[in-house]
Amino acid sequence: MRRSPIGKPLRIAVIGPAHPYRGGIAQFLAVLCSELKARDHLPTCFNFTRQYPSFLFPGRAQTTDAPPAISVTSERVLDSINPITWIRTYKRVRGIKPDAVILSWWTPFFGPCFWTLSLLLRRLGKIPVVYLCHNIVPHEKRVVDVPLTKLALGEADFLVLLSQQSERELRDLLPGAEYAVLYHPRYSFFLKPSLARDEARAGLGLEGRTLLFFGYVRPYKGLRFLLEAFGTLAGKGAVSRLLVVGEFYEDRGPYEEMIERLGLAGKVTLVDRYVSDDEVAVYFRACDLLVLPYLSATQSGVIQIAQSFSLPVVTTNVGGLPEVVEDGVTGFLVPPGDSEALAAAIEKFFAGDWGAKMAPHLEKAAERFSWGPVVEAVTSFVERRKGD
Repeated sequence: MRRSPIGKPLRIAVIGPAHPYRGGIAQFLAVLCSELKARDHLPTCFNFTRQYPSFLFPGRAQTTDAPPAISVTSERVLDSINPITWIRTYKRVRGIKPDAVILSWWTPFFGPCFWTLSLLLRRLGKIPVVYLCHNIVPHEKRVVDVPLTKLALGEADFLVLLSQQSERELRDLLPGAEYAVLYHPRYSFFLKPSLARDEARAGLGLEGRTLLFFGYVRPYKGLRFLLEAFGTLAGKGAVSRLLVVGEFYEDRGPYEEMIERLGLAGKVTLVDRYVSDDEVAVYFRACDLLVLPYLSATQSGVIQIAQSFSLPVVTTNVGGLPEVVEDGVTGFLVPPGDSEALAAAIEKFFAGDWGAKMAPHLEKAAERFSWGPVVEAVTSFVERRKGD
């Protein structure tokens, strides 16, 4: 176990969404706290009382009643749009006398809130601030995104980036920033070793070759190109089913019309809801291939879930995805927005028995994407600062 230079565990405040908030950012924070504890450090999580105003959130609910796969104790104190709680959170964080603070960053919406916290923590509290960046700028950009991002991240002492794509974006915005470039670690906590493939398929009523699209649906995810590709393949009998698993954050009507127009009714299943942690394993165990036809991307936690299950992926060569999917080894990469190329890659996968060929490489990939480097990047920075 790594410890600070003075021989004591590091006390680290972690600010971001945790259960009952749902989704990948909350899951990431829970695992991060768990990994810090496993290395004998002392994380304390400060959670939101309100993450987004309801009128800005595109989904049905921001929280879930379902138990998380990994739980973390948190203090719900921060309201993203109430400056009084920003001051309160600063006081609560400073009160535990942390060696450093980690803020989860994924959207410029939190720019004013996180800039205020960072400013207070660094300049008044003299506490080092680390930003753990899931994205630098969002996929669906707005005019205010760049200035808000520069404002907040400009107050960071150190940044942990999860892709080279994020590095390119950060260097354009803040060329003098200190950072480490890593990758999104695997999400192995979804695994259920006792769940057999046949059991998972029987539970979902699946027969034949089945594709999986997993995650909430937004325009940049490129689902329409997968539907076009699936229509071509289903017409040839190359695949049987497509499961689209995730809540629609846009109007699902055009997709339903497309399914009807392509004659795919009964072959495409839309699971239009948030899937709890306990259900994830069923879908990844039951399907033959994950397909993510993204038009843009920074990195993908969904790919790391798939690799934990040794499930190959066909995805696009955008953003940081080629950094974690090795073409022809752990999956196939295709150009974005190209349904013909997507169909050809899926057909090639099944025709060449690539699932069996990729299995040993996927096991190695799952081992490669461990949480150790993420924790090490944060703790090494804090230890250096304590030693100065």
